[in-house]
Amino acid sequence: MEFTNQELEMIIYKLTRDKTLEKKEEKIIEMIIEKNY
Repeated sequence: MEFTNQELEMIIYKLTRDKTLEKKEEKIIEMIIEKNY
C-alpha cells in the first residue's frame, strides 16, 4: 500500500496530535515512512 507524501503527512499529523499512540502503531508508522521515503 503506497501513499503520496501529502497523504503521509496528513496521517502523521493526525497521529502525532493524538498522543495516545501505542507502541505498535508507532512501529507501523515507522515502517510506512521507511517504505515510502
